[in-house]
Amino acid sequence: MTDKATAIRILDAIRPSTARRRFLQSWDRDARVLRFGFGDDTTSIYIRSDRVIEENAQSPMPTKLERATALRFIDGGTADSPLTAVQAILREYIYFEDQRVYALLSVWIMGTYVYSMFSHYGYLFLYSPTPRCGKTRVEEVTSHLAFEATTPLNAPTPPTIRETAVGGGTAIFDTLERWQEKGTESFGAAMELLDAGFRSGGVVTKMLQDKSGEWRRALYPVYAPYMFAAIDRKSLTETALDRSFEIEMVRKNTRTKTRVYDDRCETACWPIREHLYMAALTHARDIDEVYHSPELERRIDALGLNDRAADIWRPLLAIAVALDELAMADELGALAQEMSPDPDRLEERRQLSILRGLRTLAGTGGTVTGTTQHIADMLQQVTTVDSTDLHGVLSSWEFREKSIRLPGLDTPRRAWEITDAELASIEARLDGYPPEVATTTTTTATLAVGETNDGLSS
Repeated sequence: MTDKATAIRILDAIRPSTARRRFLQSWDRDARVLRFGFGDDTTSIYIRSDRVIEENAQSPMPTKLERATALRFIDGGTADSPLTAVQAILREYIYFEDQRVYALLSVWIMGTYVYSMFSHYGYLFLYSPTPRCGKTRVEEVTSHLAFEATTPLNAPTPPTIRETAVGGGTAIFDTLERWQEKGTESFGAAMELLDAGFRSGGVVTKMLQDKSGEWRRALYPVYAPYMFAAIDRKSLTETALDRSFEIEMVRKNTRTKTRVYDDRCETACWPIREHLYMAALTHARDIDEVYHSPELERRIDALGLNDRAADIWRPLLAIAVALDELAMADELGALAQEMSPDPDRLEERRQLSILRGLRTLAGTGGTVTGTTQHIADMLQQVTTVDSTDLHGVLSSWEFREKSIRLPGLDTPRRAWEITDAELASIEARLDGYPPEVATTTTTTATLAVGETNDGLSS
């Protein structure tokens, strides 16, 4: 047994473990400093966003950052937003049917230079219904622009993925449809690695034998920007797709011309890549500030995304806002709503559209009256929202049908009679604002069997 005093001394000697800093890129959360590794096979240092040079205690490693760019930043140089230049070069070489995807890819590329400051960084996944839709071309051009990116690697094995990700640069993988051909075990290992690589601090383990013959567990950091391409969307599991920006590629018309991809692409991309390095170092703090701001949280909440989608869109929106690319931020927001909708929020919006249509039919302070079918028919005149389940929606709002004598009928029918004041109360609950004060004027909108829009008065 250890006495209490000895136990306290042992406890005091124990220190929290600290994660080993990754060489290519790291973010000091406390100091709010971004570090880029800079070096070659024999010598390397860190360039910091506070313009400090720091020694590297790890093994030297070659990087793409140029000496002239590093010196310019250390001497006080700054950079404005590189997103316009990135988008311009993408348009020269790449065809996207949806023009907003150029903004998505541009901001994603910029994000690879600061991904270490985010809690999550979404994968970029290209797929197509047929071959020759330009997926590999997108990867090739991106490899010249993204942070310390690999060339597109064909169907890499899990060990290759792991070793590529450990460095902390952008990992680009092609022909993912071949992963499943390698076997269930290999495919499962690759998907498990991707589950970890999406999240800051994500690691995978491997058992290694040391010099004494003992086996020990080694941890490999695999959080990094990943880009994939495949023919089949099902080349990724649903879990991985949930962490991805999915882009469906289509063949361009032969009349649509793009630049031929050859070795001149690297020459064209080189100054833009250096601009990206400079912009990341210049605006690291700005991006971090926006990323954690209440204003960005409100912007994302207004989009109605599910939690996982919010995780991957937040970094991109933070970058666009911090760089004052507000039009691009709006494009991304619209794209996020289409690509990553939350079913519950979509249903809320649908019901809100139905409700506002009903209020239009009732008129201010009035009443909408009629059978389910006829009210649904009238809704089609004022809104395009699907109201085929109108009876269920009205019931969920706790309205109940009544026996009502409708115009043109001799006998009462089961019908709805709902006031604008009641609808305003429901709207306040769905939309989060107080109902308008009802006026004293009472107007009734009644739809009887066989009547058309002209049969409604308000």
